[in-house]
Amino acid sequence: MGAIFGLGHYAPRGRRPWLSRSRGAVPARVDLAFERIIDEQRSVFYRDRHEVRDRFDGRLALRSIPAAAVAAWSAWGAGEVERGLHDVLGAEAYRAADPNDAERFLMDALAARAAGMGDDQMNELLRQTSLLVMDEQWAAHLGRVRFVQRHGNVTDESLRPAAVLERLFAWCRLVTVEHTLGYALNVEP
Repeated sequence: MGAIFGLGHYAPRGRRPWLSRSRGAVPARVDLAFERIIDEQRSVFYRDRHEVRDRFDGRLALRSIPAAAVAAWSAWGAGEVERGLHDVLGAEAYRAADPNDAERFLMDALAARAAGMGDDQMNELLRQTSLLVMDEQWAAHLGRVRFVQRHGNVTDESLRPAAVLERLFAWCRLVTVEHTLGYALNVEP
């Protein structure tokens, strides 16, 4: 048949050569439970991102970001509130902060920053930094997720990919709040 169109030298030499080449290749196994968890996390992320993009309320953010950061730090264990305050405020301001009243201290710092910048500019800064940090952390989270997917065949139930993915997503959300708070307090508009 190839000779008819002047393609005799391109004619296949054996029966179905495309089959003989692909016999050694086996498609990668897809863990559907793993993909479902990623899809759930993706839907939560995009819901949160659309909320920030379309219906951002700066006054609510000024109250909720410090509360969320302190709650997340407290949940992660002893000493995390102090570490979080140090990371967000810097060494000098951290010394003046009381870890037992961290939420109020952060709210006061954000209120002082908003008073210095103006409410509209602070709202836009919070909105833009929230979106930027969410995108950065989601990309980093997907990288960590793919690493777990490649290397996640373990026998210990607490280290199974589902448990690890839930902890990674919680950590991703904590870092998002922490970095947003840090940018809101320290970045120049």
